[in-house]
Amino acid sequence: MSPDLPTDPAALRALVLQEREQMGKVLASERAAHERTRQQRDRFKWVLQEMIRRYFGRSSEKVDPNQLNLAIAAVEADQVIAEAQPPSPPKPPRSPSQRRARRLEDLPLLETITIDLPPEEKTGPDGAPLVKIGEEITEEVDYQPGKLFRRRIVRLVYASPAHACPPRTAELPARERIRSLRSVPVLIKLQQAMLAAAADPAVLPQSGLGKALSYALARWPELTRFADPGYGHLLIDNNPTERQIRPSKLGLKNWIFVGHPDAGDRPAVLYSVLGTCKLLGVDPWAYLNWALPGLAAATNHTQALFTPDKFPGRSA
Repeated sequence: MSPDLPTDPAALRALVLQEREQMGKVLASERAAHERTRQQRDRFKWVLQEMIRRYFGRSSEKVDPNQLNLAIAAVEADQVIAEAQPPSPPKPPRSPSQRRARRLEDLPLLETITIDLPPEEKTGPDGAPLVKIGEEITEEVDYQPGKLFRRRIVRLVYASPAHACPPRTAELPARERIRSLRSVPVLIKLQQAMLAAAADPAVLPQSGLGKALSYALARWPELTRFADPGYGHLLIDNNPTERQIRPSKLGLKNWIFVGHPDAGDRPAVLYSVLGTCKLLGVDPWAYLNWALPGLAAATNHTQALFTPDKFPGRSA
């Protein structure tokens, strides 16, 4: 036995425990350093993959070298923050009842309001009674203490069987005008903020943010149409249209090659017609059998009488 070691068993045991504790601290420090190195490697790997995707991906973009430097600096800053703050324990997942609804369709529908035409407006110029041909449905979000919910407004639409007058739709309720009054000030502030961001030299025109700002500002009248007087029936989003074109988007990879530009225009027209029929509850086959013979003899002034919303067999 080395003369430096104590001969007393209790003292020897204490020395062994002390050495074991110091060794444990060294191993823990090495494990932490290894974990930091691994995280840093993974972050730089992600940055590299992102740069490769931008340069050589399907929709390659030109990347300014300064943007790469900024991305690397951001990763390094994140690493410093990660080292300074110990990881917090994961939060338990919330139950479905605790999750907040993220889509309009997820909110409960608590109220449906049906608005009809006044009796004196249900008669056409020729004296014949108008026939109900459909409904204009608007959904809006409202709030009660503790919950959000949907309110559905159904406005009945009438038309003359002899086409003596255009279709008539019940007037929008007063709350639609209130929506316009509340939306316009918010839209003005939003537009001012977007114009300021677009003029910022730090926002490159070809960056993702720059392209998004240019796209939105160039279509501002269309984006804000829902707040204009007389357009209260329009929804703020275009989710119904997105759902109609979703099958086309899912099959995009299979339909890349159409052979000729005209071959792409024709399916676009068919998708538009079939999607409109679906939204209106019209049988596409019955509509086409009715519309095509009429369109063959129609003029520029009468062709609008053969759109899906004019189909006589449209369900009410």
